Amino acid sequence: MNTKGPTQFAIASVFKKETFAISEDEVVIKPTAEPEAEIDIPKGTFDKAAELQLNVVDTNDVNEDEEDESGPLLMTNVIDMSMSDGQQPKEEIVMKLPIHKKGNEVEEMCVLATSEEDPDDVDDWEVIEAQTDSKGKAAVFKIKHFSIYAGANKKKVLEDKQAITEAIARSIKKERKVEFRLFTRLEQERGKFQFILECWTPKKLKKGGKSRFENDGCEVIDLPAKLYIVDENQTFKLRFKGNCRKVSSENTTKVKEEGNNDDETNEEQNENENEDADSEDNDFVILDFVGKKGYSFTIVDMIVLDTEKPSGKVIIDKEIRTIEMIEQIVNEPSGICKGKGQVVPVENITFHYEDLAEVAFGVKLPPPPKPVREPTDIQMQSLVEEKKLEEFVEKTDAEYPSFVPGMDMKNLKSIGVQLNTEEARIFGKNLGLNNDDIEDFMKLPFGAVFMIRKYRGRRPHYSQKVSIKRALEAIDRHDLVPLIMPEEAEKNTNAVARDVDNGKNDINGTPDDKDVINESDTNVEKSNEEPTAQENSSVKENVQDIEETCVPAQFDEKQNEQFNETVGLENHQNDE
Repeated sequence: MNTKGPTQFAIASVFKKETFAISEDEVVIKPTAEPEAEIDIPKGTFDKAAELQLNVVDTNDVNEDEEDESGPLLMTNVIDMSMSDGQQPKEEIVMKLPIHKKGNEVEEMCVLATSEEDPDDVDDWEVIEAQTDSKGKAAVFKIKHFSIYAGANKKKVLEDKQAITEAIARSIKKERKVEFRLFTRLEQERGKFQFILECWTPKKLKKGGKSRFENDGCEVIDLPAKLYIVDENQTFKLRFKGNCRKVSSENTTKVKEEGNNDDETNEEQNENENEDADSEDNDFVILDFVGKKGYSFTIVDMIVLDTEKPSGKVIIDKEIRTIEMIEQIVNEPSGICKGKGQVVPVENITFHYEDLAEVAFGVKLPPPPKPVREPTDIQMQSLVEEKKLEEFVEKTDAEYPSFVPGMDMKNLKSIGVQLNTEEARIFGKNLGLNNDDIEDFMKLPFGAVFMIRKYRGRRPHYSQKVSIKRALEAIDRHDLVPLIMPEEAEKNTNAVARDVDNGKNDINGTPDDKDVINESDTNVEKSNEEPTAQENSSVKENVQDIEETCVPAQFDEKQNEQFNETVGLENHQNDE
């Protein structure tokens, strides 16, 4: 032991060794940790009695990290033997080690042995011939010195001896091979996401290991296909750089504003802030890997500092435990004088981290929400006109309600707004309105609605309803008929229509229908025949009545101006 100064080395694992008393007589040793193993020591192998220290190292985990279809690399566990007083055997010792078998096939094997305490070179290992026992369950070989032994597939040793020796070294040091997988998962708030890092052993992946984050709305980050060698129970520290940080260390996301001409200045400020953030000691995450489970993961809430550059880096450090041997004075309990005591070496354990990997990653942020556009002047005007129309319809229904179902202005408006200009012209002519009035209405927004209002008048009656139905059918707008003629009244409507055809309910006849309110309010329908002089006179009277209904004579001058302004027909004159 070095007592002149401190010694620093890495601690991989602590083994519990078995101890056996060895004399000059013959003895067969069966280790508790490997019950099927045997060490046959003949008589006279050692000059004097001493203790045999034996340690068994399991190789199954390392084998499963490396194993392929051809079978395991290491065919036995590792046996480490030494005598307490440093004696070496004078006679050959026969050893038997149980084999890790795959199936019933028996592979040709050999044994690798080394006397080095820390073999780091392939030449430190020698190859010893070995045979399998009669049952094919154990490797039998002879040794002439105590050291480290491990059985291996002979063919694989010849092909790649270094891979075998490295596997033995990892078994002794309790090291595992791992690989990392990285995911990002967006949160609802733009600029925030979750950083997910997984650590897998090849053994776990080969047994059908599948990440639960692959189908959980996560984006897979492509990483280089690389395996890392770490301790069986390794602690990792994750540090972040770039434009992505832990939410706890950064509280705001900087979004680039449109029209900002200070881009270079902002970039310099961001870089300075990022450098300051890098120096923060608390901007890291700890991930503890448990080799027996073969899988560990961590989820970190992150934020993008600059949404124009949603990328970052994660630096993965692994923890290294170091033992420093120092001298310490231990005072005797019964000592009278202070300062006197026994000097003993003690272990001082410290921890540090070394870089293992650095991985760049990007975050696929959704596009920024589109700004709400202000309506254009045309859209604003349209909204104003729609509002004026609604007010006009409500006012008409309030002042001049309809007692005929379907003839209220709300219903008639639904018809008018669905007619195009050409349909509205023909529709107005079929209702008996003159061309000048029709053209004036067509120049207005929603002119067809105001035209129907002119025809409706103040006191709508049932024959007008029939006329509107026929006018719609004449322009092949049967789809609008149900708005004024509900299906449940269709049968009654057809009967009334037949009466009108027979002249039983025209304006010159005597009204039979109870819904006809007043004879003076009846309407004149256009006929395919030439009208008589009497009929022409009736048409003129009906048009005059419609116009007076739209602009009644009892309106004062102010009311007349308000109606004309609403409808848009200024200086409107009645056709006498």
